[in-house]
Amino acid sequence: MTTSGPRRLLLGLAVAFLLVRAATLLAYRDTLYYYGMVSNQFAIAEAAYKGHWFAWDKELAGNVMREAKEQDRFIPLEEWSRFPGSGRYTVFPAQDLPGFGYVVAVTSRWFSDQLTTRFAMVIQLLSELAGLLLFVGCVRALLGARTAWLTGLVYLFGYPFIWPIASLPMRDVFAIPVYAALLAAVVWFATARGAIASYLGSGLLIAAAAALLWVRPYGYYFCLLLLPFVALVPKRPWRDRLALAVMLVLVPWLAFGLPLRQFNLRHYGVVDTDGMGRGEWVRMGIAKDNPYGFVLSDEAMVPWIKRYYGRDVEYASPEMNRLLGDYASQIRREDPAFYLKTLWLVWLQMAKTPLDVVPPFPLVEYASSGLSPTEYLSAYPGQSVYKALNRILLTVYFYGGVFLAIRMLKRRREERWWLAMLLSPLVYTTAVQAATNSEPRYMAVGAWVLVLPIAAWLQELSDDRRRSRGVPSGVAPSGAGAPP
Repeated sequence: MTTSGPRRLLLGLAVAFLLVRAATLLAYRDTLYYYGMVSNQFAIAEAAYKGHWFAWDKELAGNVMREAKEQDRFIPLEEWSRFPGSGRYTVFPAQDLPGFGYVVAVTSRWFSDQLTTRFAMVIQLLSELAGLLLFVGCVRALLGARTAWLTGLVYLFGYPFIWPIASLPMRDVFAIPVYAALLAAVVWFATARGAIASYLGSGLLIAAAAALLWVRPYGYYFCLLLLPFVALVPKRPWRDRLALAVMLVLVPWLAFGLPLRQFNLRHYGVVDTDGMGRGEWVRMGIAKDNPYGFVLSDEAMVPWIKRYYGRDVEYASPEMNRLLGDYASQIRREDPAFYLKTLWLVWLQMAKTPLDVVPPFPLVEYASSGLSPTEYLSAYPGQSVYKALNRILLTVYFYGGVFLAIRMLKRRREERWWLAMLLSPLVYTTAVQAATNSEPRYMAVGAWVLVLPIAAWLQELSDDRRRSRGVPSGVAPSGAGAPP
């Protein structure tokens, strides 16, 4: 590749990405399925736009959500001005960080004369694109240009359809640039020439990832998983590797971890809002008809606390989270067999449905239809076919990708450690989901890296075909900039 080759590669991927995401955005712009999470950020944005930071109008958010359910439609933020509210702005629930809502509010003030998500969506798309290009850059540095190009193509023409809700104004997709920036920080440190360039580039990438944690904090502990890879960076003095390890831990803590503790203390009166305790209570509800009252439903939390403790609490408040977490911990100690059963059921659910796609049309779920399989197939033939194809294709993508990842690690021994690092977001996501309430939506946050082993397999097929025709593949065993 010439010096302009990488630029052409990245530019081509960028243009193709924008075209594909534009198509999925148009298809999913009215999808109601995740409107509850979307509307929380909309409410935060509405308050911030009017100058009420760290607050929301609970009544306004409730009125919008009620009409969205009644009309079965996605109500865009631009329409919120016609809904009545209380005019009283209070601290929003301790379940959402305000990052995306503030992006909406600030961009609306800068670029528009009304509250709108248009410009925030541009930032969302560019953030995902930046994450993709950073990951492709890592692949090119370690494995070569052809593998990098194929990795980008597989993502472009596959993952937007596997994870289409990233086309909604949602914070989940910001996990991709967080993962990619941290991976790129390690790769840059290993391949950059000169100590100043390596420290500066890696530091900026880590800082960018830390800033994005305020939008989606999911990958906060991912930097810890990268420490073993940092320790094995070749041709670097141990002092340099130690310095990078300190940056990976210290920068996210200073930019996000420590300020978050202060944020919680100021607005909720506690350092930790105990979201993990709430998640554990919900996860234990996966065991149906259990004797302890656990329910796999967010709506059941407040009524259960009222019945069990006789206390009125605000939904998603630190007090609610703490009470749920304390009870879950108590049952875990008193009945470890039940706790292990819930873990087993979570793992089975993850194995059965690692990924799922919400369609851009209303879907009647079989579980809630009350129909037999034959009756459901007769009443909803189109939806039955969609669900079947959806499950087959996603299962093939996930388990096929995992199989090809293992195959790739076995075959490419020289690059095995670096390949493992590039696949580590999937390991991190799987571990987090196994320990918390698993949803296919969250597995998609890490499963995108499976595009790499699929791309490597496609390159092998292409090389085999070239060799069979007597055409040299022209591919080196590793990228020009790969560490030995």
